[in-house]
Amino acid sequence: MEFSHVKLVSNRDGGLELLNEVVSLTGLPEQWTSEVQAELTSIVKTSGHAPQNLTLDELRASMVAYLETLQKEFEDREQQESEQRSRSNAALCGRTFYVE
Repeated sequence: MEFSHVKLVSNRDGGLELLNEVVSLTGLPEQWTSEVQAELTSIVKTSGHAPQNLTLDELRASMVAYLETLQKEFEDREQQESEQRSRSNAALCGRTFYVE
């Protein structure tokens, strides 16, 4: 996918233009634009970058950090669910069940 039309030069509001371009490239309905913009801005700020001066490399780094966080959360949740299933299975061992 080529993004040659995206301005990569950081100027006073270059980062905001970049974020706006990314939001428009999502193809999501217009009514979701502000929510997507807010989420992207939050992701960028969380990674320590200023949205107003954001470069493409900083956006990439922000998104990588965000995806790594999501992956860790999913892995942790899966581990907890697996441990819970193991405990439930262990509790069921030795019990007698009657089916009518």
